[in-house]
Amino acid sequence: MFDLDAINKGILKELEQNCRTSYEALAQKYQISATAIRQRISRLIELGVIERFFVRFSYAMTDTHPIIGFVESECTEEDDPFIDQIGRHPLLNRVRFNTFGSFVIYGEYSNAEQIAELRTYLQKLPDVNRVELHPYPAYRGRKVQLSDYELRVLRPLLDDARLPITEIVKSAKTTAKRVSRTLQNLITGQGVEFSTRINLVASDSTHFVLKIEWDEKTLTPEKIVNQVQDLYPLEYWLFKSSAIQNLMWISFNVDHPRNIEPIATAVRELPFLHLTGTIIPYPGKRFPEYREIQLRELVQKGTTH
Repeated sequence: MFDLDAINKGILKELEQNCRTSYEALAQKYQISATAIRQRISRLIELGVIERFFVRFSYAMTDTHPIIGFVESECTEEDDPFIDQIGRHPLLNRVRFNTFGSFVIYGEYSNAEQIAELRTYLQKLPDVNRVELHPYPAYRGRKVQLSDYELRVLRPLLDDARLPITEIVKSAKTTAKRVSRTLQNLITGQGVEFSTRINLVASDSTHFVLKIEWDEKTLTPEKIVNQVQDLYPLEYWLFKSSAIQNLMWISFNVDHPRNIEPIATAVRELPFLHLTGTIIPYPGKRFPEYREIQLRELVQKGTTH
């Protein structure tokens, strides 16, 4: 068994923000040894909770924004050809099935025309009954100019963004001090994200999502999340709120399915909001991500000159 406790949750959150955070920095923050941190991360990788460490552009670098959508269809999670058809669209990078009987899609877009084109593409797929798309706010980072040297340092990180500095030094043919300084500049520059792909469904805990509508005259998404975090600081994971509707999705992790209902009941009783569904997602399938592809192409182009 593996418990996604407060320390493991904190480690995952830290690595999602910056996957190059050191064992020592995590050990200092969570008051356990660096060896214990290393063991926890190794266990998270072994279980598949941590799928990979990766590097990609920030949204600002590609002039894109995130989008989540729902595709109602006669197909099921076992219909791989249908899932592949959805994932073939260049804007999309993940497709997963949920207990509402619909496919949840994740991707990014640059303008309203691309959203319209994506909707048309999905509606024309066989057996699709309904398509719902929601842009949502997210941190965009900054647009920066990457130097040839920075591209050289990034190249060995394309397949493993947590690669030790000693390995980067060998690949980039430079010094450890300069690599460390360059990585720090890249992280603080916010044009490139060093992140961790997390699959909470792979843990022994139960991952679920509450779908919520709210009264915009009284509440904001931030106020709702603050209330939820006060009630369930360990179980709360993240939220996404639609940019076009008073609609949001709040994710939780609990140690047993029996704990879903008490949380759903408590959230349902909060004033000025309406709980419209409890969703348990399936693992899903990933596809190449536009921001990662764009960075890879620039790095490979820049380092071949």
